[in-house]
Amino acid sequence: MLGAAMMMGQAASAAVEFDFAELATDSSGSPAKNEGSWDFIGATNDVGFAGGAWTQSGTGPYIYRPGTTGLGVSASGSNSATDVPAIESFAYLDGPTGPAGLGVCSTGISGSGQCIVPGDDNTSSVGTDGDETLHLLFTGAVRITDLELRDSQHKLLNSGGLEINGTSVGIAAGGTLDAAGWAFLSGLGTEEYNFTHSGTEFYLSVATVSQVPLPAGILLLGSALGGLGLMKRRRKTA
Repeated sequence: MLGAAMMMGQAASAAVEFDFAELATDSSGSPAKNEGSWDFIGATNDVGFAGGAWTQSGTGPYIYRPGTTGLGVSASGSNSATDVPAIESFAYLDGPTGPAGLGVCSTGISGSGQCIVPGDDNTSSVGTDGDETLHLLFTGAVRITDLELRDSQHKLLNSGGLEINGTSVGIAAGGTLDAAGWAFLSGLGTEEYNFTHSGTEFYLSVATVSQVPLPAGILLLGSALGGLGLMKRRRKTA
């Protein structure tokens, strides 16, 4: 049991891909289109969509789970501008004119889930003194192993920068991070990732993650507690 617990604690989990560009251009539609705020899309596709499923617990956030994996993510948006009301910022899926992905709309959402100002659907600077932030909250601690970022024209970014969880990182050719950015990101293993505009407008097209395995010590503690419970039950029935 000790060896099994330690192996479980050390094992690397399988990669899970969150393809937000595909989610925004569902191929089953005619035309292929699924643009709108994260909550609006979640509410209208809660049975199954793009090979995955949307769920909601009570009035909580909409969570998207790709494929048959149990890992899910919810998304929201914010803006640091003092002249943009907090209630007007949303995570936004954009892509019917080509692969884009997930951005932020800070100019309000219409009744049909569309950004009121069509050009405000990526993560950018909106307002006199603010920057938009895309917030991702996973259902468990994860490590991001791959990213794809696109510009306002839906093309892969090749330069620029952004902030991830408050740290400035650079963008390299092919819509990914530079070496220093990956050195920082590979050291994170958390449920929440915040992508903030810092001069380069961007969409988050794809995020590939792996779940952070539980430390062997926690697994051993759980195994020990389970064993104690079993011993107590046996004593009561003796």
